[in-house]
Amino acid sequence: RSKHTILSGRKDIWKNRVVCLCQSAFVLTDLLSTTRTVKTTGNMTTILDPSPVFRPDMTGCDPNFRNFESNSHTDQVRNTYQLMHTHQTVDFVRRKMEHWCKLDHAQMTMLECLEELNNLVDESDPDVDVPNIYHAFQTAESVREKHPDKDWLQLTGLIHDAGKIMAIWGEPQWCVVGDTFPTGCQPAESVVFRHSSFQDNPDMKDPKLKVHVPGA
Repeated sequence: RSKHTILSGRKDIWKNRVVCLCQSAFVLTDLLSTTRTVKTTGNMTTILDPSPVFRPDMTGCDPNFRNFESNSHTDQVRNTYQLMHTHQTVDFVRRKMEHWCKLDHAQMTMLECLEELNNLVDESDPDVDVPNIYHAFQTAESVREKHPDKDWLQLTGLIHDAGKIMAIWGEPQWCVVGDTFPTGCQPAESVVFRHSSFQDNPDMKDPKLKVHVPGA
């Protein structure tokens, strides 16, 4: 069968799953209680994320997977991160939160949102060159194979890139896609292109913000 036929079949299957999961109010509660441990000390609340427990074992994978330095579209990937690490600052994030957190841009179902992502190919991903909707269903199906008893994790895999719809609505991809990083502090060593892409970021020149956050 063609991949379009396969995708269509997967969409029908997941349509029923999304409806069932989203109609069950306990799913969100179960998700939070299963994947989050919250500790409160004084006025400080720390949310511990045990997602590494469910992170796939990369042992034996193709060594070229997630290779940002050498891939079929290295220049495009590097340029996306260069723009991201130059322009994403504390002030930029605050302005975008003010703009997007009004939640006044559209009203749609999650599946309608995924359909929109059929028009987006992530410029920051060195391994994916298909529309994002394919990646969504591939992720969900892979999670279902590995964790058939964790329906909340399957749903998370399906919708994990839903925020990229902002790129459909006019934001440049460097504002939306890619591996994220905390603004307002020194980037961690794990940040993609950490040593070659932050030199023009204004926050890196602000002495008040040049603080490393442990574990960030």
